[in-house]
Amino acid sequence: TVRFGLTVGLGLSICALLGGVYLGSRSRSALDDSTGILDGVAPLGLIAAMLTVAPLFSPQFAVWLLPFAAIAWCERERDLAACTFFVTTLSALLLGRIEELKNGGAVEMAVVVTRNAMVVVLLILAFTRLVQWARSDLPNVTPPAGLDADGPTVSVPAGTMV
Repeated sequence: TVRFGLTVGLGLSICALLGGVYLGSRSRSALDDSTGILDGVAPLGLIAAMLTVAPLFSPQFAVWLLPFAAIAWCERERDLAACTFFVTTLSALLLGRIEELKNGGAVEMAVVVTRNAMVVVLLILAFTRLVQWARSDLPNVTPPAGLDADGPTVSVPAGTMV
């Protein structure tokens, strides 16, 4: 039954990965302000998906989340950054209490369960945000004067060869 659960988890992780790639690769306008989504939220979600089903979650693996959490913070995705803070803090606590964890200490096991639950929360938050972004309409933005969909407009005097 454990093998079946891991297989299902791996399948769901692959589906999440493919969904994240699809959502991140959607053709969007250059006027769309999606830097935080593509550079911060999508990688957080994909790393969280991998950590959720990984057979080993060493405390050092949480460090993979930090650069993308910093981007998410700067792009006002504060809930994702805060969730990442809790995951990395709990992982750091575990690293400091590795002996007690190896011996099956109750407090350390509770920290492991809490950290793993926070990774699942991070995954849900990230993919919820990605889906919201993917479904959102682009804002009605008027290009600056002299710009159109084909680039800058240049007026050429009549009779001039281009």
